[in-house]
Amino acid sequence: MTIKIKWSSPVPINSCLFQDKSKTICWRNRSKADERIDINIKDDMEFTLMSENNDIYAKQLVRINTSQPKNYRRRLRSDWSLF
Repeated sequence: MTIKIKWSSPVPINSCLFQDKSKTICWRNRSKADERIDINIKDDMEFTLMSENNDIYAKQLVRINTSQPKNYRRRLRSDWSLF
């Protein structure tokens, strides 16, 4: 999946984008960014834009909606019958 990242700051900052706890991409001494990156996502995930001092600039939770439920319902009767 490809996501678009766009942020701006009035002053240049050093920041990194985290996908849950893993570092995805970093910017040094920048006041804005407009980029596309490829990611792998299976479950709900939180993206965080943080400084080197762990100050949080922005946070976004991404939820995954599927057309099939995660848990399939078990059949209550068998597929065959004697009668």
